[in-house]
Amino acid sequence: DLEALGNAQIYAEILGSRRKSSAILYRQLSIDYLKGSPLLPEVFRNGTFLAANNVSSGVPVAARAFVGFGNTDSKQEVDYIRAGAGIRGDFALPGWRYDVYAGKSWTDGTYEIESFLIDRMANSMLVTQNPDGSFRCTNSATFANCVAAPALSASVIGGNLPQAWRDYILQNTIGTTKFRETTLAATIDGPLFTLPGGDVQLVLGAEYRKQKIDDTPD
Repeated sequence: DLEALGNAQIYAEILGSRRKSSAILYRQLSIDYLKGSPLLPEVFRNGTFLAANNVSSGVPVAARAFVGFGNTDSKQEVDYIRAGAGIRGDFALPGWRYDVYAGKSWTDGTYEIESFLIDRMANSMLVTQNPDGSFRCTNSATFANCVAAPALSASVIGGNLPQAWRDYILQNTIGTTKFRETTLAATIDGPLFTLPGGDVQLVLGAEYRKQKIDDTPD
């Protein structure tokens, strides 16, 4: 209480919170085998199921396997702070009041999710067969850590995938989101005249608000 500026009061508030959350997601993975790929049984090798797409290196897709990949993790952490202050009191006219407020809020969030990387999927599907029957990535000279995709089989469709290939195509990706808000507000209110049912009131106000968000994926 100021005991000035119309018996004004100064008020303020601050709020802070941190939210942590996580989820386990069951994922299905579509594996697109290329036309002519040695990863396919010969009976399927020369078919055309789909036109070339973003994981087929410009080659039509001969077969698509829907695989139960298993569980992947995701988690989020969000920090939120809001602070504001204002002054309110009696206005110049009888029965009238004013309120002026300024506030600022900050939100900083981080989100993580295990994601299938499309470029690594594409690299791993383009393979060459070795003399011993194993497979290597055709572009292994360019992508030294590339792991060839598994050959199509009932076991693969059932989700029995080589761990090295799982680790190659699945990566923990981290993104951030920052949100900022600034608010300035002012109002005056009071009676205009009296009717049998009570006073007719008027409120006049103005508000300025600026918001900014910056989301940065992995």
